[in-house]
Amino acid sequence: MDSPLSAPEPGTLSIDIWSDVMCPFCCLGDRHLELALEQFEHRDAVRVLYHSFLLAPELPEGETMPMIQMLAEHKGMSLEQIHEMHRPLIARGREVGIDYAMDDVISSSTRRAHELGHFAQARGRGPEMMRRLFRAHWSEGLNLDDVDVLVRLAEEVGLDPEQARTALQERTWQRAVEDDLTVARSLGVQGVPFFVLDSRYAVSGAQPPEVLLEALGTAWAASAEGSEADDDGAAGTDGHRSAH
Repeated sequence: MDSPLSAPEPGTLSIDIWSDVMCPFCCLGDRHLELALEQFEHRDAVRVLYHSFLLAPELPEGETMPMIQMLAEHKGMSLEQIHEMHRPLIARGREVGIDYAMDDVISSSTRRAHELGHFAQARGRGPEMMRRLFRAHWSEGLNLDDVDVLVRLAEEVGLDPEQARTALQERTWQRAVEDDLTVARSLGVQGVPFFVLDSRYAVSGAQPPEVLLEALGTAWAASAEGSEADDDGAAGTDGHRSAH
């Protein structure tokens, strides 16, 4: 990739997001951003670009396991303890229209899902594709390592299914995923979701819509004024860290 961050045209505001479909906080953070943008008066000038992050890069392609079982084995917890751990997140999701069906979620490699995200983004359907992937994973229990499933989801958001299948089978966007991972390391991204507004303001974690709305306003004002603001931004800890 030519630049690690978006270079928007004058009069626009870029939002670069590092996330992983298998991260429940990324799903929540994406919904919070959607709600914040609905209230942002300059939303039509905002350009959102998604970047890949792998929470579990060690997961082999072609293998699946119920998420609840994987968490229980990985954390040494009982199924009852896992369910209890998820209750607050499920409640938060319900407040903003997310139905976390934790018992149905399938853990699998998300590399192909990220490749599909890049395919969609190149065709102007990035946000729609990512939202569909989040819903498929967290609410519908679909296997996002299955090419047939991904092709169907691509078609549902208006993309050509045969082009999507070819891109997935030939791994056309595999390099783009690796480039995103490299840039994430260079930026010191350790947890997701991770937002960068206007290439300078960083917001970490599934922050509430009002926090994101404030960040949008700050970034827009700074961009409009051409100021030399620093990149301290708002930071949070409500997210997921990679195991590696």
